[in-house]
Amino acid sequence: MIQINNLTKSYGTRVLFENLSLKLNAGNKVGFVGRNGSGKSTLFKIILDEEPHDSGEIIIPKNYRIGTLRQHLHFTHKTVREECASVLTGDMEHEVYRVEKILFGLGFTQDDLEKDPLSFSGGIKSVSTSSNSSSPNPICCCWMSRPTTSTSSLCAGWQAL
Repeated sequence: MIQINNLTKSYGTRVLFENLSLKLNAGNKVGFVGRNGSGKSTLFKIILDEEPHDSGEIIIPKNYRIGTLRQHLHFTHKTVREECASVLTGDMEHEVYRVEKILFGLGFTQDDLEKDPLSFSGGIKSVSTSSNSSSPNPICCCWMSRPTTSTSSLCAGWQAL
C-alpha cells in the first residue's frame, strides 16, 4: 500500500495541492484527471521521489517496485525486444521469453520485436521498461501518447496475461 498524508506542493504562491491524503492499495488502478498544470505529473514525480514536496509524507513499503508510464520517452536500445529485456535483472536476466510473451499478447509480431522502438507511431508509441504498478516485478509497458479505443483494448488484453 502506498499512503500519502497531508501532502502539500506549491510553486511560489501557486498551490497545486494542499493537505492531500490518499491510500493506494495493492491491485488498485488509479488515474488522475485534471487540466494542464493542475499537478498530475508533479504528484507522480513526488511519489517517485523525483521532485520535492513542501510538506506531508509519502509512505511506500521497502519492497515495492513502481512501474511507470512516462510522458516523455527515452530509448536506449535499438530493438523493441532489447528495450523491453533491458529491465530484466538478476535471476530473470535470461528470461527474454517472458518479455516476448507479453509483447505477443499485445499484438506485436515476431518482426515487430526487431524494429526500432521509435518506428511505432500514433497511440502505441512504443513498448519498454515498466509494467502496471500492481505487479511486484514490472517487466514491460505499453506507452500511449493519446489513448484510443484500439490502444486501450491492447493494454487491457496485456493486463490479463
